[in-house]
Amino acid sequence: MIFISEPWLFLVIDQIEASIDNTNSSLLILAAGLYSLIRTAASLPLLMGSLIISNVTVNKLFPDKINRYTEFAVNLIIIASIYYLVLLFTENHPDVYVPLIMTCFLFFTATPGHKRLWVIHRCTTTAQLLLGCYWLDLSPSLGAIGVGKDEVAVSMKLAANFLQSTAVMDFISMCFFIPLVTIAFITSILINNHYKQLQQLEKDKQRENQLQHYRLQLVQARSLQEMHSLVHDLKTPLTTINGLCSLLEMKYGQDAKNRQYFNRIDRSVQNMNEMISEILYEKIKREIAVSDLINYVRAQLIPEKLEQQIEFNLENSSAMIKVNRVRFARAMINLVENALEATKGVPQGKICISTGDAAGETYFSVYDNGIGISAENLNKIWITGFSTKNTSGLGLPFVKKVVEDHGGEIEVLSDSEIGTTFTIRLRGENT
Repeated sequence: MIFISEPWLFLVIDQIEASIDNTNSSLLILAAGLYSLIRTAASLPLLMGSLIISNVTVNKLFPDKINRYTEFAVNLIIIASIYYLVLLFTENHPDVYVPLIMTCFLFFTATPGHKRLWVIHRCTTTAQLLLGCYWLDLSPSLGAIGVGKDEVAVSMKLAANFLQSTAVMDFISMCFFIPLVTIAFITSILINNHYKQLQQLEKDKQRENQLQHYRLQLVQARSLQEMHSLVHDLKTPLTTINGLCSLLEMKYGQDAKNRQYFNRIDRSVQNMNEMISEILYEKIKREIAVSDLINYVRAQLIPEKLEQQIEFNLENSSAMIKVNRVRFARAMINLVENALEATKGVPQGKICISTGDAAGETYFSVYDNGIGISAENLNKIWITGFSTKNTSGLGLPFVKKVVEDHGGEIEVLSDSEIGTTFTIRLRGENT
C-alpha cells in the first residue's frame, strides 16, 4: 500500500504548486486533506498488521493474564518496531508519535473478544486516529518538535509559510485532529458497549437454555420416579396372584387341564415380574431372540387406521442378543413412532424395520421415506428438550441413552428427498 500510494502523492504536490502559483491557501487546505487520506490508506494495513502480530505475540509470550502496564509496554515495543522497520525499509520518514498514540489508545480502550467486532473496532478507530495524526503532521508550529518531517509534509508547511497561512494551517490541523481522535474514542466506547450487550444477551440465552434443560431434567426425573413407584406397586398384586395360584394348584392341581392353566398363570406372573425388574433396574439384561424382540415391538404398535405401509425384514431372526427387553423395545418403538409421524400425509408412506448381522455386530434399522431432518437439526436431535413439533424432546435422547447403556452405537442418515434411516449397532456381550 505504501508503494501503491506514492504516485498519488504527485497529485498533492501539484496542488501545492497550484496554491503557490495562484497564492490561494484554499488549494493548500485541499492538498492537506488529500495528503491525510493517502497517508491513512497507506499506513492502515501496516498498523493493523502490527497490531495483529503484537496481539498474537503477547498471547504466546504470556498465556496467563499479565499486568496491564506490562502488556502496554510489550505492545508499544512490537508495534513501534514493525512500524519503524517497514517505513525505513521503504525509505519513508516514520512519525515518532503514531505508534505511541496507537498503543495508548489500545491501552485505554477495551478490546472486544468477538472476532468480527474486533476487526471492525480496530479498523474504524485506527483509520480515524491515523487521519487525525496525519492532519497533525501538517501543523507548522509542531514541526520544531519533530512532527511531520517527510518531504511532502515539509513542502506543505513551507508553502503555508510562503502564503502567510501558518496560523490557518495550525488551526485547520487542530480542527481535524481533535474531533477525529475524540470520534475514535467515542466509536470505541460505542462498539465496546455493543459488544457487552451482545455478551449479556448471549449469557442470558445460555442461562435460559440451561434453565430449560434443568426443567426438562426435573420433569423427566419426576416422571421416572412416579413410573418407578407405580411399577413397583404392581409387584404386590402379582405376589397375591402368585400365592393364590399356588393355593388353587394345591387344591385343584390333580386335574391335568387345571394344572396346565395354573402353569400358564405362573409363567405369566413370572414374565410380568421380569418385565417390572427390567423397567426398575436399567442394567438387568436377558437373552432374547431377535424375532421375539421384534414381535414384542410389533405388539406395542396397534394403530387403528394405518396410512403407512410397515415392512419387516429380519435376516437373523433366530440370533440371540442380551438386552433389557422393555427399555430396548421402548427405544425401537420411539424410532418407529417418529417414522410414523414423519410419513404422515406423505403419498405412499413407507416404513421398513430391518435386522441383520455385519462384522460381528447385530444391527437394527428403521427407515422411512418421510420429510427428513434438516442438516442444521441433525446434530440437535440428541439434545434433551430439542423438538421442532412442540413435543417434550425426550424421545431420541432416551433412545441414545438406551443404546449407549447396551454398549452400542446409533447413527442417523437423513435427506428431504430420500427420507430418514436410524441404525442401531450392538456388539460384544450383547450379540
